[in-house]
Amino acid sequence: AGPGPGAATAAHRRGVYLPDLLVTALSRNPDAPALHLGDEVLTARRVAEEISRYVQALEATGLGRGSPVAVLALNRPEVLFNMGAGMLVGCRTTPLHPLGSLDDHAYVLEDAGVETLVYDPEFFGERAAALAERVPGLKNLLAFGPGGRDHGAEDYIALASTFEPQPLVAPEVDGEDVPGLAYTGGTTGTPKGVMGSYRSGAAMTQIQLSDWEWPHEPRFLMCTPLSHAGAAFFIPVLLLGGSLVVVPYFERFVAALSDLCALAQAPLDDVPALWSGRGYYARARNLHACARAIVTRYGGRLPDDRDALRALPGIGPYTAAALLRFVHGRPVGLVDGNVARVLARLLRMGGGRTASMRSVGGAR
Repeated sequence: AGPGPGAATAAHRRGVYLPDLLVTALSRNPDAPALHLGDEVLTARRVAEEISRYVQALEATGLGRGSPVAVLALNRPEVLFNMGAGMLVGCRTTPLHPLGSLDDHAYVLEDAGVETLVYDPEFFGERAAALAERVPGLKNLLAFGPGGRDHGAEDYIALASTFEPQPLVAPEVDGEDVPGLAYTGGTTGTPKGVMGSYRSGAAMTQIQLSDWEWPHEPRFLMCTPLSHAGAAFFIPVLLLGGSLVVVPYFERFVAALSDLCALAQAPLDDVPALWSGRGYYARARNLHACARAIVTRYGGRLPDDRDALRALPGIGPYTAAALLRFVHGRPVGLVDGNVARVLARLLRMGGGRTASMRSVGGAR
């Protein structure tokens, strides 16, 4: 006999949260494309099967409800599989921004009490090794591939491949449990943690579905990392029969021009070509000119002085502050037009956008 009406009542009482929505979204159109990642297209069925394997892999390593996990990786399908698996196992996941500094990453891991780091060894092997030495509470390393063995990491992909797919089951969770802990960029000092509960995540998804004007079977182009804001749209897009599209511009650009010297030496026509598809081609030209100026004036080392940065091609007050904060670890504030408008209204400043930015410290 199947479950009686009492089971439905219990499910109703406990609420419908993100794990429930994830299982529903992946089962609604199993053969439809769910993720376009470069040349690879994954159906909802394939995503569900891989998430199932990663669920079993996490459980095999002893992780479960409330286990503190961090993720450091560029866009790759395994990031999404791990995200879904962590949600269904009940882990508390903290993403580390790929462009973050070692100091910021170490602070976040310690502040969040992270014990397991999931990372991409191709790009972040040295960073993972440094964090393992620096953060005493970091006990486990799970690598997306065999490249982390030198650091004592387990091959997460190989481990997941040993399991057969099983039906996805949403766990029974409390609405106030915290499955995610996100951190700010640390532009006003140390990064600040923001907790997200199962209840707030479900509420955000409902808002996205009800208040936005969605096309039929949307294809959502993600411009942010899968480990961050991009994945926030995964469930609502799938519920509407759509798919996520990830274009690996960043990886392609960095692979071709890995540092300032390589960028400075590249022919001018090559840089806009690698930038192709993003628009704002003046930024690509300014980036090339900026790299050449840094190599010529400073021997390829980014200056740590605000005025020197402002004198470089294409660098304004916001970018100069961002470079001082993220490259040199200086405690400077970042004020863009959006922040300036909010503060100007809050503090009742006048004089227009430029005057407001100067008033709140965003320009000199």
